[in-house]
Amino acid sequence: MSPAPLNRRTELNPAPLAGTRKKRNIKRCGVKTSKILSRLIEFGLLAILIYTPLLRATKQIPVLTATYILILILTCLWFLRMNWQRSFRFVSSPLNLPLALFLSLALLSTIFSINKGASLAELYKVITFILFYFLLVNNIGKEYHLKVFIPAALGVGSIVAGYGVYQYFSHWPNLTEIASTFPPNPNSLAGYLLLIIPLAFALALWSSSKWLSRLAFVAASLTFISLLATHSRGGYLAFMGSVVVFILLSRKRVMERKRRLFLLLGMLLIITTSLVTIQMILKPRPLKKPADFLSELKPYSPIQVTVQEASDVSLGEPVSTRFFTPPPKEERGFTFQRTSTTIFIIDRLQMWGRTLEIIRDYPFLGTGMGTYGIIFKRHKIPIPLNNETIARYGMSARFAHNEYLQIAAETGLPSLVIFLWIITLIFRTGLRTLTKVTQLPSYPVTQLKEPANRQTGKPANRQTGQLANWQNYLIIGLLSGLTGLLLHSLVDFVLRPPATDILFIYFAALIMRYQQTGKLANWQTGKPITHHPDTLFSHLYHSPLIRGSLIICITLILTAQVTLPLIAYRHYRKGIDYQKEKAFDRAISSYLIAQRLEPTNDRYHKNLGDLYRHLALVSKEERRFWLEKATREYEKMVLLSPRDSHYRRDLGVIYWLASQGKDRLLINKSIAQFRESLKVDPTFPFSSCALGIIYAKIGWEDEAIEKFARTVYYEPNYVEARYNLAILYSKKGSYNRALSEYEKIVEIEERNLFPKISSGYEGALLKFDYTLAHLQLARLYEMGGRLEEAKAEYKHLLK
Repeated sequence: MSPAPLNRRTELNPAPLAGTRKKRNIKRCGVKTSKILSRLIEFGLLAILIYTPLLRATKQIPVLTATYILILILTCLWFLRMNWQRSFRFVSSPLNLPLALFLSLALLSTIFSINKGASLAELYKVITFILFYFLLVNNIGKEYHLKVFIPAALGVGSIVAGYGVYQYFSHWPNLTEIASTFPPNPNSLAGYLLLIIPLAFALALWSSSKWLSRLAFVAASLTFISLLATHSRGGYLAFMGSVVVFILLSRKRVMERKRRLFLLLGMLLIITTSLVTIQMILKPRPLKKPADFLSELKPYSPIQVTVQEASDVSLGEPVSTRFFTPPPKEERGFTFQRTSTTIFIIDRLQMWGRTLEIIRDYPFLGTGMGTYGIIFKRHKIPIPLNNETIARYGMSARFAHNEYLQIAAETGLPSLVIFLWIITLIFRTGLRTLTKVTQLPSYPVTQLKEPANRQTGKPANRQTGQLANWQNYLIIGLLSGLTGLLLHSLVDFVLRPPATDILFIYFAALIMRYQQTGKLANWQTGKPITHHPDTLFSHLYHSPLIRGSLIICITLILTAQVTLPLIAYRHYRKGIDYQKEKAFDRAISSYLIAQRLEPTNDRYHKNLGDLYRHLALVSKEERRFWLEKATREYEKMVLLSPRDSHYRRDLGVIYWLASQGKDRLLINKSIAQFRESLKVDPTFPFSSCALGIIYAKIGWEDEAIEKFARTVYYEPNYVEARYNLAILYSKKGSYNRALSEYEKIVEIEERNLFPKISSGYEGALLKFDYTLAHLQLARLYEMGGRLEEAKAEYKHLLK
């Protein structure tokens, strides 16, 4: 019997074993899953780049919280992808160490902050944006990423700039309207545009794609026009600096003479246009010398005092008046007016000087992120008084108009050094990348046909034979844009809008990711995870399922932690709405929920305390009950922000109301709080006036007169303090002094400013029943025998 014939196909290609086939299927599934996760990460990064500038620069809490959550989800997907691949690979970046040090100092600054709630909110932002940087560096490494992200940035920049130009011409001359996409003012918009313009010019000059070159040209034109429309002189100066850097970086490349001439002439034309715009549109007036108003103030003799009702101690809330935007058109002539030149130079110099004082007081860890506005109340800038000026010390600020000084003031000088270290590393990496390319072609890359790279067949650099990669041309635009933003940061707070921060991080990550010398460290080689001895911990650690579950759980916990402030803010807003509708029970419930969700936020305690105080004033039967509740809320508020003079004032008021002028212990507590408020802010008129009222009520008239005199020394237009001072002068028999005070009150009334400024700090200074002053003035005229003047005052009262 002959043997069966051989099946050559079967013998040469035996069927794979079942286990081998299963492994291959698992490998294919793993590759597909990794690709899906990579695509999701890329789409998420692209979405952040697109929507953040369009939604009011992501400054609103809901949008900012959504951005935090999206970044956390993308980070989770990134770790899940590495877990699925069983190799944790991280790109080594020169910024790893300085970012870790900066985060550590930010954490320490938050722990020792003067307002932990505000610093904690800023700490969330710092942590999330550092995560975002590592997301970018580790997930954008291919050329098609550039071909997607860069046009997206240009397109979004064109939309923002185009809308700004539309607002400028449709709302002329109200320039504040152009800032509606980038609150709070046009300077913030200028900072964002400074990043886009050089990048757009670089792509318009050197892009190999016609459609991308055209898009870049449109983006460059719109963003430049929009920059001019912002009227931001800091933006203009920073743009000129970025132009100089652009030219210097381009000059070192070997280019055709025509193209270099075209580039230089174009840049000179842009600079000339900027200068002409400053002269023709802004028309700056000569710089005036600031009045030395302190010489106008005559020293007063320490005298003594009485007042109105103690319940009137609770005065209006001060408002942070911005230094940088002109007042609305309808208010011009009624509020303090300064020339734009004065605003740009004098105010900033004074503010920087005050910021240096803050740095001197808190040199190592600063006051805490987000607390500049609180500590600045102690260092407020006085305003020269004139016929249009109401408040002398009403100007406050939340920003130093210099990002570097603000970083030093809020997080300490070591943090500023690390920040400058980060900037230095970014520019050093970019410049090293440029030095590796000895020639930039003066015509599109696709026209470089010879010599070609033998391995890939792609066009190469004519002198070095290296691949003519368009990434090299982007470095010039990226570095020039960063230069403009960093120069603008010297005179404005342009790094505060989250959208600008995100684009800044994109630029830094692109420079770091595409450095040609970047290598993975030994521990970052992405080797497969090897199994160790059979132990329970080893099985748990090396199980992809366990690791993936742990990653998801951590992400959910962090997401919940980030979402809680948003939910608390929603309840806080509901409480305000209920309070306006006089649904006080619902308002109290909403405030309490907000406090439980975010216990470190002092605003929630303040609003609830204000509501309790209001209920105590309107409810005589339960007055004591509501005052006790208000006292507890104000004490928590002061505990969270002990350096806030306004909070100390509110706590002193509630102690006085609870004492009913009889409880000596509560009266002493009230006096102590007002004194602490004046230690924090010696120029705060409402605390000194309220303290004078209490002194007068308990019989310390000499001390009360001194406090009232000090109050009008700092704020001459504070009507209530002048009236109380005049009352005490009359009681002491100093009728001429009392008469002088009443006449000054009448002069303030004749200026007729209160109907136009009825709220805020200035409104609180002017708020008063002026008929009382006319009545007292008429009586003094009558006592002095000036009957005609007394008769005129009585007629005025009858009107």
